[in-house]
Amino acid sequence: MIKRIKGTQDILPEATPQWIALENLIRKTMALYNFHELRTPIFEQTQLFARGIGQLTDIVSK
Repeated sequence: MIKRIKGTQDILPEATPQWIALENLIRKTMALYNFHELRTPIFEQTQLFARGIGQLTDIVSK
């Protein structure tokens, strides 16, 4: 079984509307102060990909 990475959690469907509302409020506030969005890389444990597509693929090795 693949365990979640420490310090992370999934956002389940019932919580999604609240997160969308919060994100929209943050975007509006950021725009007032001329801040811009920054996106960081998404990470997953190698086991997640290795199990589904094989250990020796380009995706797993990167």
